[in-house]
Amino acid sequence: MSNLPATRGKFGQHEYFAVTMKAKELTERFITPSEVPGWDDLTIDQRWQREIQYTRVKNHIAPYLVKNENRFFGAFICIIHNADDDLWIPFSDVADFKHKGSKQLLDFDLDNIGFLKLKGGEAIIPIDGQHRYAALKMAITGEDHNHKELPCGGNLDLLDDDCMVIILKNDEPEKTRNIFNKVNRYAKPTSPTENLMTSDDDPYAICTRHICGIITDKLVKFTSTLSANDFEFTTLPIINSINSEILAARFPDEKIKKDEKPSSEKMALYIDACEDFWNLFITEIDVWKKALDDPNNEKGIGDERRSDMRAGYLILKPVIKHALCKAFFRVTTLKPGQTSSLSDKEVIKRINEIDWMYSNHLWKGVLFTEGNKIIAKGGVNLASRVIAYHLGEKLSKDELKNL
Repeated sequence: MSNLPATRGKFGQHEYFAVTMKAKELTERFITPSEVPGWDDLTIDQRWQREIQYTRVKNHIAPYLVKNENRFFGAFICIIHNADDDLWIPFSDVADFKHKGSKQLLDFDLDNIGFLKLKGGEAIIPIDGQHRYAALKMAITGEDHNHKELPCGGNLDLLDDDCMVIILKNDEPEKTRNIFNKVNRYAKPTSPTENLMTSDDDPYAICTRHICGIITDKLVKFTSTLSANDFEFTTLPIINSINSEILAARFPDEKIKKDEKPSSEKMALYIDACEDFWNLFITEIDVWKKALDDPNNEKGIGDERRSDMRAGYLILKPVIKHALCKAFFRVTTLKPGQTSSLSDKEVIKRINEIDWMYSNHLWKGVLFTEGNKIIAKGGVNLASRVIAYHLGEKLSKDELKNL
């Protein structure tokens, strides 16, 4: 038997108790819904929980717990079965607060502060957090659900971590299903763009935020597209796509994982590679350089110029920037069987010599379609191959014919 310090609250028709548990105790007390006696006998309408996606737990959540010193989880929402009717013991039943100053100090309802009395035979079942619960078990033991060793190992420091648990006393499957559905329906996942802005593990996102500082944050739009009147130079997703091209070209033999931050030394190399590339393009490509002049002009002269230039110059369109950079690496990277490739300086010179206006018939059907509509993301690969050819990529007769 144990007593857990807790607070009591009510939301709608649901009474709940908020407690903290050590991760060790949580993994010992919790059970998954499928382990509840009679679960298999419930109808599809009565069941409320999804199957645990163990691949996701093993490859993503557990490694986060094992490797990240800044790890943190939100509250687990649970129901408790087989609890006594007198589960709740208010603090006012076990303490006397008649001493001087207690009224000012304790100006709240003492009946909502107290203890949960657990006799040991209760079943605490997560209705929001079963994947996190499975990840805690894996991360502590260093083994997956089949008792096979995790590639990331284990972390015994987790045993002493405090987990917030919200417990509802509820034995009715219909009510539990309702809570589960509402909690998960309105828990909107973060968007890819939001992940770029916040991720501390994704090396591409870290590089992308760094490059925003070089271009200046003011000139980077955090959504995926630029409208005709937008003054920004490019978008956050396009910077990230270009950084992916940079790192793939500069570190061809490395498998860079989006969910695993590399060492400080390696991360510094990635950032330097991206910074060198962007500094080259924004200072040496004439159209880019002109568009970026006076980024913080109070009169908005630079902003108007960027909008006007983007209306005419194809290489100021975000998706074409991606295609151009992809083409750059096609012609500057030495391919198998080749003895030489174009230098960065020579390719930049050729970029500046090319006519990038809509009026150049070379780009129709490649960079833009009928009605001057810019290609979609899916056309980047073909566009980069055509641009690379015009920058000097050597193609065989068959390759040229196919292109």
